[in-house]
Order: sequence, then structure tokens, then C-alpha cells
Amino acid sequence: MIIGIVVIAVVLAAGFVLLEIWLLRREKNRTASASLLDQPLFVELAPYLRVGLALHDKGQARIDFPDLPEDLLARAQKATKACVACGRSIHYVRVGGHGRGYYAATCAQNVSRSCSRRQAARDEYQRIREYAAEHTDPYEGMEAEDRR
Repeated sequence: MIIGIVVIAVVLAAGFVLLEIWLLRREKNRTASASLLDQPLFVELAPYLRVGLALHDKGQARIDFPDLPEDLLARAQKATKACVACGRSIHYVRVGGHGRGYYAATCAQNVSRSCSRRQAARDEYQRIREYAAEHTDPYEGMEAEDRR
């Protein structure tokens, strides 16, 4: 009798593992357009995009929207997209210190700590860096005599 219960438990556990693998693969296929660059709201956010370094994260890009107007910030905070790593629906513009908006490519840390450490997250931040390098003026805000 005990052997039968153990066998049933092992079969159920194996079934749950297979189901989890299937769900992860299915979600991975959904994340093809999870990039910030593909979001409809990005057209409005792009002029405010600033790329810096998150000093706590060994050179990871920090994507900020420091000067977003209040109405655009409120709309951006409500917008959702898929996490680039797992495909969960996330709010991709969040508010950090000093009330400034920033971009999050992955799930919040209290939801999944592993998403932000995956290659998909690094690739997304690299895409944003490349976009910013091509579309922003490095001398913006500087006086003419300081541009050298």
C-alpha cells in the first residue's frame, strides 16, 4: 500500500514538472515583442529616454525617464507588456526615488529575482543602449563652447 502511494506521488510530481516545462516554453514563445522599442507608448516616451549605469549592478544599463510630464508618467505606469525573460505581464515604467520614472524589462524583484539576471534582460538593455546611442544628442543641454 505504501509503495502504491509513493508511486502515485512520483507520477504526480513528474506530471507537474512536465507541465511547468511546457508552460515555460509556451510563455517564451510569447515574448518575441516584449521589447520597450516595440511598445505603442514608446513613441511618446522616447524623447525623455536617458541611459545611465546602475552602479549597484556591475555596469547594467539604467533606463530613466527623468523629465516625463505627470500625465504621461501616469499613463506609462498603467501600461503593461511581457517580461522579456518569463513572459509575465508587467508594468514596465515604474517610479523610483525622487518620483522619476524608469524602465523595467523584467518582473519586479519581489515576483521573480531570476528574471533580471537572465540573458534576455541583458539583451534588452543592450538594445535600448544602442537605440539611445543612435537617436540622442550627446551634447544636449551643453553650451556651444563646451561641445568638444
